Amino acid sequence: MIKKKFSYFIFLCLTAFLAILPQLYVSYSIKQSKFLLLLLLLLVIFGLIGRVIFVIAIFLLDITSIFIVHTYLHWGGYDGNIEPRLAVAYISPSYETFEYLQTYINIYDLSILVYLFVSFVITLFIFRFHIKIPLVVKGMAIVLAILIIGKIKHREPVKIIDELINVIHRNQLTIDRVEQQEKQYDVPIVGRGKKKVYDDIVIIFGESVNRGFLSLYGYHKETTPFMNAIRENLNYLNAIAPTNQTELSIPIYLVNARLDHFDKDYVYNPSLIKTYNDAGYRTLWLSNQGSAGKHDDKIRAIAQESNSTTFFNEGKEYYAAKTDNVFLNYFQTHPLSDIRSVYFLHLIGSHFDYKKRYTKNIALNPNAEGIAEEYENSIYYTDQVLERIFKYFMVRNKKVLIIYLSDHGEVVSEQKHGHGFAPSYKNEYEVPFIIYSSIPNKRLQKIKDHYSNVPLNLENFKNYVEYLSYMRDDINISNRSNVISLTPDNVIDYTKLKRIGCDEKIY
Repeated sequence: MIKKKFSYFIFLCLTAFLAILPQLYVSYSIKQSKFLLLLLLLLVIFGLIGRVIFVIAIFLLDITSIFIVHTYLHWGGYDGNIEPRLAVAYISPSYETFEYLQTYINIYDLSILVYLFVSFVITLFIFRFHIKIPLVVKGMAIVLAILIIGKIKHREPVKIIDELINVIHRNQLTIDRVEQQEKQYDVPIVGRGKKKVYDDIVIIFGESVNRGFLSLYGYHKETTPFMNAIRENLNYLNAIAPTNQTELSIPIYLVNARLDHFDKDYVYNPSLIKTYNDAGYRTLWLSNQGSAGKHDDKIRAIAQESNSTTFFNEGKEYYAAKTDNVFLNYFQTHPLSDIRSVYFLHLIGSHFDYKKRYTKNIALNPNAEGIAEEYENSIYYTDQVLERIFKYFMVRNKKVLIIYLSDHGEVVSEQKHGHGFAPSYKNEYEVPFIIYSSIPNKRLQKIKDHYSNVPLNLENFKNYVEYLSYMRDDINISNRSNVISLTPDNVIDYTKLKRIGCDEKIY
């Protein structure tokens, strides 16, 4: 009997070690390694309490190992905080999940899956042991387990349940905003009673645009011929996006949500759309992005405050999304109105998969080879779309203000491309901020004269637009370097980030 109990104990130690090994391999510090060894001890203790508890614990550990090892392999290492990854996975629609799996799952991920599967099958052999653990030993094991859990409950992977709860809770903010804004619907804000200087205002949100790839900003290839041609009429500034996630950046732009108070500000702050509604403008939201699912809820809740909403991808999956030519088709069938209007255009832009964002007849590199050339084509195609949009509004001597920016930047290289890395890269935040006014605007000149050499943080974008359109008299420029990485709980310093080049080198 003693020999069987000893064999059982050795089995517990072996299977627990096999389960913990992947996380030990990617451990980011000695402290984390010590914690994992303590977790290994806890697993063995679970085995003394009961075989079913042990198997369940091993299974949950295997699930967290998949996330943690994948993060280590593809997103710049594992820093001990998997909650941002859970948040992105939770809010992503099925089409983005499918695209992600196609792009990033490789032989290393499959290898770890096979390893964990085999080790878990070995774990199931625990049920072949038929031994009785004394009640005294079980009692002591339970007490010891409680003590260990109390000590490690705030560290991953133990705290993953709390992290899931936090992610789900944050997704409820959309409902809270809709309810709160309905209560404030008749409460006037900054736009009420203001003089309407412009006939039309057009705000164009690009997608995943790294300004370093725009020839307007000095890129070595002619990716923006239209903007280059009207360079003298444009005011283009260096800017950083406040976050590297669309579902956060667009709300921050539109409701002026402070980075360190995002949840509260998102719910209670009135939007830029309401500013123009109160000023007497007609507001229109046109989007070539999704309109359904958790990923889009925060944006759609704000978009619906406009007088008219059009989602070109309504009910469609991402792989079926058309290029941004859909905007041109829309304008062809909707003649420009004499009603003073504010247009919010949300492009699909350069969202990965880049080769799906342009047509071969409008491409800088017709036979694109590699990620970088495909991305260049998406920038080039967007420039052509912008040309048509500009020409649509630049008629009949109308007073027009057009602003083009991006939700976030993009890392572009053969092995690493996209956004949402941890740790983040500067490339994910460096975006264009381009302003055109068909009439002289002293306020625009003031921004250009005083801030052209200083990167603007677009966290106060709402204030900038209201100032330029004479809806408010204070501009409240932000030159802060604070930005959000993945989730509002993770505010970091942009200036301390590194940059990754197309050649994979870190600068």
